[in-house]
Amino acid sequence: MADCLICKRIEMIKNNENLYFVKELETGYVVLGDHQRFKGYTLFLCKEHVTELHHLDHDFKMKYLEEMSLVAEAVQKAFSAEKMNYELLGNGDTHLHWHLFPRNAGDTPEKGPVWWLPKDEIWNDKYIPTNEELAISKTLLCKEIDNVFRRIKMKDKYIKYLSKMIELNNIHNELWEGKTITTPCLISENICKLLLKLNDRKQGDKDHDATDENGKKYEIKATSSSKGTTTYNPESKIDFFIWMYFNYNDKKIELKIISKEKFDKWCQNSSSENQDEDEEILIKMHKYNSARQSISLGKISDWDEKKNYSMTTLEELK
Repeated sequence: MADCLICKRIEMIKNNENLYFVKELETGYVVLGDHQRFKGYTLFLCKEHVTELHHLDHDFKMKYLEEMSLVAEAVQKAFSAEKMNYELLGNGDTHLHWHLFPRNAGDTPEKGPVWWLPKDEIWNDKYIPTNEELAISKTLLCKEIDNVFRRIKMKDKYIKYLSKMIELNNIHNELWEGKTITTPCLISENICKLLLKLNDRKQGDKDHDATDENGKKYEIKATSSSKGTTTYNPESKIDFFIWMYFNYNDKKIELKIISKEKFDKWCQNSSSENQDEDEEILIKMHKYNSARQSISLGKISDWDEKKNYSMTTLEELK
């Protein structure tokens, strides 16, 4: 909007002309306030030009509110605030924007909102930060925003990991109880160990994933698609590779076992420059680093087959 101050500020950000700009997020822009009577005073400008929260699409609104709260958390940590004040007003500039005020005991003559201070106190030019002060504050806030969002991302990953572990536990229970597997596709070394009666490696052994009753060492790879990519150490002292393909749609589990000797021979005879997609075995090699290689494996059904388990024969494994 041509006459909207917030839209003009956002346009300045896009043109790299807003000195107070800190960081762009999915739903808005983080900027420091022009006057820093309350050090760390920050605004979160909505990317959408609307005047009310309920005018936003539901998903966008939820994300906007979440990001606002995370920015407030970062402001509190960056500027060591005892309390945060959150305000969404819009009586002057109607475009949605949050005021985030870091507060500390004694920062106003009496307890209350910042607006109890006279305007000529809050907007006094003596509280306009110098370029050096602005740079320091922006650096502090940007760092804390990154830290907060990184923590949330790690938390989400942990929740997903925990959910997968719960799924894995359900699969294990279903396998041992002889039930038809109904759990969504989940690939795991533990399932391979369960199906083949393999043992966990000894503590401290890092060059293999499991052993059998004869002491043979196994490296386990798994995928939920008929093609997959993995890395391995050519110097690892293993005897066999296991590739597990869990095809939930076709209700089939395939376990392909191949000796490392034959696997290495395949690798030596393969080249990423002259591969034919119709070859019986498709292996593409790429240098990963001095010790590892990245292998793309095609047509798992063409692997040397030691056992091929369908869902209906899982009872035989017990």
